[in-house]
Amino acid sequence: MSEEKVVDRRRHKRFTVKTGGLALLSPDWPRSTLVGDILDISPGGIAFQYVGDEPPREEVCEVGLACSYSRFYLGKIPVKAVSDFSMANIPFGSLVPRRLSLQFGELTPDQSSGIEEYIKDHGMSLV
Repeated sequence: MSEEKVVDRRRHKRFTVKTGGLALLSPDWPRSTLVGDILDISPGGIAFQYVGDEPPREEVCEVGLACSYSRFYLGKIPVKAVSDFSMANIPFGSLVPRRLSLQFGELTPDQSSGIEEYIKDHGMSLV
């Protein structure tokens, strides 16, 4: 068996997030807002865990970042789904825990600085 070298194509370092960080995805498809725990974040994107029965499509949609203990909220951040996969083989009924990775789209200066502030205040360590 040949050993393949895995190439990390990320341009930004990722940070894990303190407990309490939430992502609120407003998809461009017929569903209500998808809410999940933020797993990691970088200036280029975000990954979060959610429970669902199907992954979102790749179309551009919007995500909001929230943290209850610091009363932080930054919304309407344009994103595109990069990957979505099951995190466990144990479903909760018809729902399965999943990891969704999103790439940020074109950001306004306020959104860029808000994401940097979120990372500074809520990021724990490099991943």
